[in-house]
Amino acid sequence: MQYHKLIKADKSFKTVVAPTFRTDNVLLINKPDYAEYIKRLEKVSKTNITDLKSLCEAVEKRLDYFTEQGCSLSDVGIQYEADADFDYATADRAFKHALKGKEVEMGDYKKFLGYMFVYLSGQYKKRDITQQIHTGVYRNANTRLFESIGPDCGCDISSNSLDAVSFVRLLDEMDKRDQLAKTVVYILNPASYYQALTACGSFRDVLFGAAWWHMDHYEGIAENIKNVASLSCLGAGLGMLTDSRSFLSYARHDYYRRILCSVVGEWADNDEYPIECAKKLIYNLCVGNAKERFVK
Repeated sequence: MQYHKLIKADKSFKTVVAPTFRTDNVLLINKPDYAEYIKRLEKVSKTNITDLKSLCEAVEKRLDYFTEQGCSLSDVGIQYEADADFDYATADRAFKHALKGKEVEMGDYKKFLGYMFVYLSGQYKKRDITQQIHTGVYRNANTRLFESIGPDCGCDISSNSLDAVSFVRLLDEMDKRDQLAKTVVYILNPASYYQALTACGSFRDVLFGAAWWHMDHYEGIAENIKNVASLSCLGAGLGMLTDSRSFLSYARHDYYRRILCSVVGEWADNDEYPIECAKKLIYNLCVGNAKERFVK
């Protein structure tokens, strides 16, 4: 975070460079090194973590620290679905079990995820942070490749279709508790687009995100744009995104804009959309909406 601090202190530097709060490591309690991760979290948060309550205290301290550095986005991308029918006691028991280095049974793990997703969403809402949820991925499909090289080595795949009922129940639980933050949902399996888009449309400030990962090609991006336009409000979107750690992938923004102009331009050529409205739509998706939401 030291470079974020340096950039923030440099008043001559006009570009906004802000950190994103990523929670995968907090949620993946069945990873072999989870207890070691918690020890590192204890150190940086200066919190003795012994149960779910103290875990949440540590997370809040880190979230406050990120917010001080200009954080306005969170992100999570794990392959497991959360159970909206959770209770604190089960979630706490699952976490304590993981702290001892024991594997947590999947039913209890999903309830832990349900508790944490709702809790985190409430914390984001308090701080006006937009949460991003990436779903529809199965990671490390090739065991030998993963064990020899490690994660993010090219063997993550598109998973089964979204369980729309489970997903919408999770959003509903957040909403019922008045803890639903502004949300962007990214789906890796295009077979789930209709389910996800109609689920997002059931709640305010829940957007369907841009094409992601294996869908980052001409047909995938164009299909995403057309589906959002058909089932949601395309003009409310935040445009393309990329991993800041992968500098060369920044070209994806230009690629997205060209495809967006091609799709919307065809609508205008066919007299299906007014040209002046098309210009405004394209500007907002490329720059305007993200600038309005994230530049403070």
